[in-house]
Formats: sequence, structure tokens, C-alpha cells
Amino acid sequence: ELSGLKKTLNVEVEQLRS
Repeated sequence: ELSGLKKTLNVEVEQLRS
């Protein structure tokens, strides 16, 4: 679902920011 994809993207972005 879209919500699941958005959550995955948020996790990826947080890892990049770290």
C-alpha cells in the first residue's frame, strides 16, 4: 500500500540523514 511505501521511504531518508 501507499502508506507502507511512505513509511519505508521515511526510514531510508532517516538513514541517509544519520
